[in-house]
Amino acid sequence: MRNILFICDGNTCKSPMAEYLLKNKSNFLSVKSAGLIPFFVGQEASHNVIKVLRSRKISINHRVKLVNQELVEWSELILTTNREEYQQVS
Repeated sequence: MRNILFICDGNTCKSPMAEYLLKNKSNFLSVKSAGLIPFFVGQEASHNVIKVLRSRKISINHRVKLVNQELVEWSELILTTNREEYQQVS
């Protein structure tokens, strides 16, 4: 099984959207997401992300978490949503 980690700034919009869309498409991947900004830790995904996923019949149970060493070591592939995020985790 492949372990994929999506990273964005807050882990409220882009990375959870990518996580849940990919989880819905494949049973052969283990997918997680995390953020870089501690301000949002523990919050749910944004209302619009939840709305879009539910409109596609994809259930979401997401709480914002920060990138940490354990997640990085777990990952076989890390995808960021922009260059600045990539630079922060590389």
